[in-house]
Parts: sequence; structure tokens; C-alpha cells
Amino acid sequence: MIIGGGIDMPYVGFGIPLLICTVPLAIFTGMLLMFPALKRSALGSHEEDEDLQEELERMSRAPLTPRLMLPFFVLIVLLGGERIFPSVMPSLGMPLAFLIAAASGLLTGRKWNPYEAATEAVKAALPV
Repeated sequence: MIIGGGIDMPYVGFGIPLLICTVPLAIFTGMLLMFPALKRSALGSHEEDEDLQEELERMSRAPLTPRLMLPFFVLIVLLGGERIFPSVMPSLGMPLAFLIAAASGLLTGRKWNPYEAATEAVKAALPV
């Protein structure tokens, strides 16, 4: 639909048929991609279970705040605002709205230093 909007191809009235075509394919693709991991975990080792348990315990110590919903609220404001207030809010386009909402996700988590993260990633990747 984004491509159709970008080339001025009308797709009015195709919402339901596109939904009917894409949802089953998305479910099938998700299951197809998950199946090998599910099969491994069914046969798998207990080492992974211990690692998973440790990670879940670490995650449970971190408090969940309403700030985590910020990207969704930004997306709703950007997409809904241009339709509700077309004279006030310019149409940014769907890709830019999603990009801005994704960028707002950087404000929701812990503070981090991009330079340190990049340095650590390079050090971790160099032995390979």
C-alpha cells in the first residue's frame, strides 16, 4: 500500500482483500521461520533454559513504565493528526511517520552512549 501510494496508484477499496491476502501469509511465514527454533527447543538442551531463566530474571528487575508506549503514541499522533487536523498538520507520509516513531523509541529505554556501544560491538565482532 505504501508503494501504491507513492506512485499514485489508487488502492481505495482494496483494504479488505489485501488484508485477506497478507494476514494468512504473515502467519504462515512466521510459523515457517519459527519452526526450526521450536523443534530445537523441544529437543534442546537445558543450558539454554538456564540462560533464558537468567535473562527473564534480569528483565523482571527492570521496571516497566508508560514511557515504553511513547513510539506508539507518537505514531498515532503523526498518522491521526494529519487526518484530523489537515490544515494544521502537514502530511509527512507513512515512511517518515514510522521513522520518527521508531526514533522516539530511543527516548524510552536506558540512557546509552552510541560511541561506547559501537566500540563494544566492534570489539565483539573482531575475533570472528
